Amino acid sequence: MERLMVIKLDGQGCTAEAWLNGLPVARVTPLTPSSVVPVHEAALVGTNRLELVVGPDGGAPGAAALLGTAPHAMVAQLHLLLPRMDHAIDEAQARTLARLEWSCAAGDPLTLPARRVQDAELPIRFPRWRWLDAPVAQPTPTLVQQVHAFVCVLARDLARGQTESFMAATRLRTEELAIAYQRSPESEALRLSEWLDQMYASSCLVWQPLMLDEMQLRPLAGGRLLECLGGDGRAALTTMPDKAGNTLALPLKLSVVEGRFYVLR
Repeated sequence: MERLMVIKLDGQGCTAEAWLNGLPVARVTPLTPSSVVPVHEAALVGTNRLELVVGPDGGAPGAAALLGTAPHAMVAQLHLLLPRMDHAIDEAQARTLARLEWSCAAGDPLTLPARRVQDAELPIRFPRWRWLDAPVAQPTPTLVQQVHAFVCVLARDLARGQTESFMAATRLRTEELAIAYQRSPESEALRLSEWLDQMYASSCLVWQPLMLDEMQLRPLAGGRLLECLGGDGRAALTTMPDKAGNTLALPLKLSVVEGRFYVLR
């Protein structure tokens, strides 16, 4: 692979998210104001929709609209870049495929969330990802209960050092990620399995409790994917903080096909 398509998201004094084709791919906050992430697995052949969403909470589920006056200057910038693998990832040394920007000066009227949208034709070709053909699912109470049980089984097995159920549930995601970055599905699956074993060996897979009444399913990609979240908006599979306060999250974005769950992103 000679080039790697990435999103570079920068923020000042605000929380912002970058979305590509209905999927959140990067997030910044006042404490973590910069993010660079590869986005091959969210890119499509033909027209791609890029969105910049600025607070509150980057458009998180249940977040209320905020109206008022900006207490300080706020800026968010999103660049979709195509750098060479051996070059720095910045606008000066990489081809810019798309760019979005939002700003608000101190004292100006402020309404959040704010959105900027741009469609772009991308020069990289990918296969048709499975989530594009998944049926639209509504996060009904019954479905939430079923997904909660599904995630709890994964958490229980991982906490015991049993990785088979997680590897099976995420097999299609692992295969497509390998294809997106020109790796073999077998080597990608082995890498993930070995990493999970290492995390278990170092006692890093003690999960935060996931209560049924706190479980959330955030519709993505028009409802073809459902993101599994805890009550505070964290990933449903998030470890307890270590001594330094760090946590490990395993994001799950799944589709529902004839009553079965497939983790596709």
